[in-house]
Amino acid sequence: MSDSLEHIVIVILAAGSSSRMGEPKQLLPYNHTTLLGNAIEQAKKSDAQKIVLVLGANAQLIEEAHKSAEVEFVINPDWENGMGSSIAVAVNHLLNNTGEVYGILFMLADQPLVDYEHLNKLITKFKSVSESIIASEYEKRAGVPAIFSKSYYSQLSKLGARAGAQTIIELNMKEVATVKLGKKSIDIDTKEEYRNLLENKL
Repeated sequence: MSDSLEHIVIVILAAGSSSRMGEPKQLLPYNHTTLLGNAIEQAKKSDAQKIVLVLGANAQLIEEAHKSAEVEFVINPDWENGMGSSIAVAVNHLLNNTGEVYGILFMLADQPLVDYEHLNKLITKFKSVSESIIASEYEKRAGVPAIFSKSYYSQLSKLGARAGAQTIIELNMKEVATVKLGKKSIDIDTKEEYRNLLENKL
């Protein structure tokens, strides 16, 4: 793949309402910024060429808190329909507003231990192997963060309420290569998990 064909976009999925947390977890303080700010910082340090942030619940509040981040904001009006709807909104936005995109890397706002080094490992492997999906390996399964080649954009753009990136991965395991993530896959859904994160118990 030549340099001109290496346009990788990172999509950070951050549209959820944080119902189990009781407040927008995207805005929780972490590493001198917020949980979402940390995800943005790691994405910006990576080798990706563009970063898109999908918001939904509390979108105005969250966008205002991160307006200096120099990322592209996309609003999912149907965020209550789940992560699949956010993926579809992001992919359709990219297809309609961006030139050639040779890989879309989806990551979550609430996996604070995912760092740019892991993102770069995914990107490097994506450029060097024949498989068209590169996923993170943890708990004996493959999941996000994960990169999808353009052959999956149509499927991703049509994801509904009960599906997500995991659905596409599981349906196409013969086309999946993985990069080990291990315990860094932990996500933050509850106040206890957040407290453990701050106390370095994760």
